[in-house]
Amino acid sequence: MSRILVLLIPLFATLCPAQCLLPKPVADNLAQLPMRQTGFARYSTEAVTYLEFHCYEEARAAIDRGGCKDETLPQIQWCKGMTAFISARVAWNQGRLADAKKTLSELNDEAQVQDVNVRAAFALAELLSQYPDPAYWERLRPTLEFLGAERDMWRARHYLYTYGLNQSNAPARIRDLTKLVNSELPIRQHLENLFILGDVLRRAGRSTEALLLVTSTEDDMGKYVVDVELRGAYVGLCAALWDARARQGDPEAVRLAGIYAAALKEIYDPR
Repeated sequence: MSRILVLLIPLFATLCPAQCLLPKPVADNLAQLPMRQTGFARYSTEAVTYLEFHCYEEARAAIDRGGCKDETLPQIQWCKGMTAFISARVAWNQGRLADAKKTLSELNDEAQVQDVNVRAAFALAELLSQYPDPAYWERLRPTLEFLGAERDMWRARHYLYTYGLNQSNAPARIRDLTKLVNSELPIRQHLENLFILGDVLRRAGRSTEALLLVTSTEDDMGKYVVDVELRGAYVGLCAALWDARARQGDPEAVRLAGIYAAALKEIYDPR
């Protein structure tokens, strides 16, 4: 794996850190949380914050501290669902993939609260991207199609276009994405699709095309994209592409790869 691609781990992490190290601004915000929130709002915010940084035991402890016995039914469902989700992520980290897939698939259900079922869908999509399973993918695909089209979530579209990508289906997917990029869409959707196209081109081995595409959109990405995950994914893609060029002996690419790598670290750990 490229040394730059390793920097994408904060976005699509699969391994829980040995020790929970939150970025300082995040840790400071959590320390001040008791002065701003109480009850369910406080411990659910704590749990989600820890979860975003893959601190699963800390997230579970936050839920346990708050408890859900006296809460409303949706809140009880949230607690149960999030606890099961955390268990699935821990199982994944421990290599118990069958358990993780089973639990995430069960949580990917409309009966679950939205915060739980959407997280489960994306986590399962990432797990299947790394460990393909056609049966689970066919059950997950309708959810991703709904989230991508009806809920307008770029991550869902990204998984749909990248899962199972190979030399046979890449041309059709690239043509489809190119049509989307050239269609009349709001600037946000346009830039989301540009990123997805760039990543598909890279994965398909067309790195030069991908590099030309993503570098031509840098200014717009900086001005119009506010989604932290998309910004991180875009910067990570640029870092990976420049790193590939640097390994071919291009000194300017070495410099640019370093700049993007530093920017990616700052996005996820602004200490």
